Amino acid sequence: MTLLPIHRFGETGPCVLWLHGFLGSGIDAAGLLPECQVIAPDLPGHGAAADLRWDLEQTLSSLIPFLDREVWLAGYSMGGRLAAQLAARSLAPVRGLILESASPGLQDAQARKERALIDAQRAAALEEKGTLAFLEAWYVAPFWDSLPPERRERLIAKRASQDPEGLAHALRAFSVALQPDLRPWLAANSTCPLLWLAGSKDADYASIAHSLVLGTGRVVILPDAGHNVHLEKRAAWRNTVMEFLTNEPEET
Repeated sequence: MTLLPIHRFGETGPCVLWLHGFLGSGIDAAGLLPECQVIAPDLPGHGAAADLRWDLEQTLSSLIPFLDREVWLAGYSMGGRLAAQLAARSLAPVRGLILESASPGLQDAQARKERALIDAQRAAALEEKGTLAFLEAWYVAPFWDSLPPERRERLIAKRASQDPEGLAHALRAFSVALQPDLRPWLAANSTCPLLWLAGSKDADYASIAHSLVLGTGRVVILPDAGHNVHLEKRAAWRNTVMEFLTNEPEET
């Protein structure tokens, strides 16, 4: 089986498989957790995997070889949803799960239908207008309000070279509309330690996080952060994650 392009950072400490968000790539994990060994693939449609047109099942299967009982599985936004689905399906053992600004899934068929339409429209806009125009519209969404203008401009410049067709494919293939509602699994889970992170200024995702019932683990809302917590509040994010990796705190 073809493997995803992989970036590796660090040589000692806990081993973390990091799944990036939409518009990102594995290189985003550089410097993220310097105390850890980080394995960071480029997901289909992104980075060096821009030409991969894998569906959800192919993508989840491709990640299994990186997982074992010593690996911590982590993901941000889109990557968090993929990580959660991997863990919920018990496709491979993991040491624990770290999710940032992720959705547990939509709870009814109508919501999934509406989201599928939205993501189809976004994908069409990418294909028709290109990546730069899409980014300029994307980063004015409310959950990016906490980003200073100069940081927003740097993100747009950094990501403008991403392939629009690859990103459009990812929007369709990994849409939350295709994800089952994982709330029952989260409530019943008693075997996989879990840390669920969100930013206080990301109103929708903070509200989702507050509403979750977790069988094991805890929710942490980091103050003064928006959707991209690990970018906006790197030190606080790192401290919280490292505490979890080294102490595995119980639910509070």
